[in-house]
Amino acid sequence: MIQSKDPRMTTTAGKLSFIDLACKVLEKEQKALSVDEIWDMADKAGLTGQLGSVGKTPKATPGSRLYTGAKEPTGIFAKVGFRPAKFVLKSLLKTIPKEALEQQL
Repeated sequence: MIQSKDPRMTTTAGKLSFIDLACKVLEKEQKALSVDEIWDMADKAGLTGQLGSVGKTPKATPGSRLYTGAKEPTGIFAKVGFRPAKFVLKSLLKTIPKEALEQQL
């Protein structure tokens, strides 16, 4: 699994960060997903209960992390499409045919 090397994204031992949660879902699904889709799939898989951090708006935090990470040149996420924005792992962009990616948007 891809893990963030950003110290702001670390959590307590044995707990998932929001970045790790998104990575797990995107690796499993192998396609571009919106923040809501990522959260819903993570929740169904029981991953949200493994988060090392929670707040009043838990779905907003991974969204913020994804948008920020997609802007970083060395980030592991790419933002594709808009309304809703979808995210994909940059490593998957090399393996997903462009036509298949466009159909997901």
